[in-house]
Amino acid sequence: MEFGGFLGIGETKSLIPVEAITKIGDKVVTVNQTRERIVGAPVYDPSLVDDRYYDSLYGYYGWAPYWGTGYVYPPYPNYP
Repeated sequence: MEFGGFLGIGETKSLIPVEAITKIGDKVVTVNQTRERIVGAPVYDPSLVDDRYYDSLYGYYGWAPYWGTGYVYPPYPNYP
């Protein structure tokens, strides 16, 4: 997700776990997180992404990563 900035300049990027997706439409993807929650997520920087980043991202949203023990698949999203 990208947020902030103006006309593509100064945008902040953050990833969101696929578990947050609740509906996928033709032009809209709906997630079960508030805007404020997404804005506060760990910032995405492709040069710094490693296992620690993903652990902090999943931890921020309160989910166990799919590669960890105890993972539970989310309910099937409502696809069109």
